[in-house]
Amino acid sequence: MFNLKNMPYKDPKKRKEQWMRWAINHRHDEIRKEKNRSRQFSRYYFKEAKTCSMKGCEAIGERHHYDYSKPLDIIWLCNKHHNILHKPEVKICSIGGCKNIHRAKGLCNTHYEKKRKDNIQLGHN
Repeated sequence: MFNLKNMPYKDPKKRKEQWMRWAINHRHDEIRKEKNRSRQFSRYYFKEAKTCSMKGCEAIGERHHYDYSKPLDIIWLCNKHHNILHKPEVKICSIGGCKNIHRAKGLCNTHYEKKRKDNIQLGHN
């Protein structure tokens, strides 16, 4: 049976305090609203992905907004170039000759997965 005594925030004052904390942190965030509105517009108007806008790159792109107040003013960037744009201090794989973006433990996705599979095959975690 459902017991009201064990419910968190059964006290109306505590419930209101919890709601106010949540509202301050999430609900009234104008930047988040603007980002969400821009993303919705761009998803509606650009349903099919295009190739990356960077010269020489033929990978499928992701939408990037330079200014969220202009929701249809977007460029298409592949995941690699999008990460570089947002994180200019991007790390490169530590394996000699590999120029892919770092994923974890100093390795790119390819080398990380290879190392992880080798460790699993050897019986290590």
